Amino acid sequence: MKDLNFIPKQYLKKEKEKQNAIVTIYGAIGFCIILSISIAIPLWINNNLTNEKDKIFVQNKQLTGYIEKETQFNLVEKMLSDRDEQANKYKNKGVEVQNIWQEIERTLPDNVYFNSISIDLPNSSSVDINLGGGIASSEEVVASLIVNLRKIKSFNNIALSKLSKENNNFQFNLIINLKISG
Repeated sequence: MKDLNFIPKQYLKKEKEKQNAIVTIYGAIGFCIILSISIAIPLWINNNLTNEKDKIFVQNKQLTGYIEKETQFNLVEKMLSDRDEQANKYKNKGVEVQNIWQEIERTLPDNVYFNSISIDLPNSSSVDINLGGGIASSEEVVASLIVNLRKIKSFNNIALSKLSKENNNFQFNLIINLKISG
């Protein structure tokens, strides 16, 4: 015998439409999740890379500061080495250069700088110290330096060989003569 189907076609159609709607909703939700993940992962990776880049820039700045300090240290070390070498060269001739440098440094005002310092031995009984490329903020500072240098007993004569105003500073050269004891 034949089975009778008492379920109305309308009901079966509605059930089929419900199932299709559920599949469509789940498909849309799945698509949204996949889309969200595909957007979120690159953003997360980009954020991590940006943070890493910032850390590297900070480390680079620290390293650059270290390199600058090391360069300055090496310059000072070379300057002191040259100064010691020059001191030993003149020590054999009776000139205590280290003491002379210390005396000059004690008299320098804070805002006076020299680009070069050299020593000449014009004869066996005297020494000329040339302080070249001096920079000071005013003529009064240069005058104060000369007065302070004249107080050093081992210096015979202090001569100002150049004084000129350039920009907001005064540039000058000094020649200091001292007698060699011995």
